[in-house]
Amino acid sequence: MGTGLAYAIGYTDPKSAFAAGCILAPTSTGIAIEIFKSMDVLSSPVGQLVTTAAVIDDVISLVILSILQALASTTSTTIDYIIPILSSLGYLVPLILFYFILFYFILF
Repeated sequence: MGTGLAYAIGYTDPKSAFAAGCILAPTSTGIAIEIFKSMDVLSSPVGQLVTTAAVIDDVISLVILSILQALASTTSTTIDYIIPILSSLGYLVPLILFYFILFYFILF
């Protein structure tokens, strides 16, 4: 959405358009949690789902911002693009496996 908006207002450079898209990527997890607390839905399945999705979205946003930083650098190498992706997978994959294992032991 941000990239398309940047192209629409005249930023035809792909790096500039990508930067505009990155600006809109992070969510405000703290605000969402406070709203869910005030509505007493934070512990509901919907509240947990939205909060988890917001945290995963924030991790992905950090990866995108790291890639943007590598794009802005004049001396970036391929490893500068790979490290953020691998580190986020190193964070998310064990977390997802932990939830699946925990879910399995709770149900069975």
